[in-house]
Amino acid sequence: MKCVSIEWFDPVGRDREGWIELDHALKDDPSNCHTVGWVLKETKREVIVSHTYCKDPEATMILGYITIPKSVIRKMKVLK
Repeated sequence: MKCVSIEWFDPVGRDREGWIELDHALKDDPSNCHTVGWVLKETKREVIVSHTYCKDPEATMILGYITIPKSVIRKMKVLK
C-alpha cells in the first residue's frame, strides 16, 4: 500500500439551524481538509484511505477510513 497526503475541500451545508439569511449562506466556504494515510483503493471517482492498518498472518485489519471523491481533491502526494 502507498502512503499519501491529500488536500481536499469539504463541502459545506447547513440544515439543523433552521432558517438563515441568504447573505450568511453566500459567505460560507468549503473547509480545506488534509488527510494522511494508506490508500486502500483508488478508482476514477474516489480514493479510499485508512489512517492505520495492521497486517498479520490471518488478516489485514484497518482502523478508520475515509472515501474522498476525486472531484474535491486539490492535491495528492505519495509519501516516501
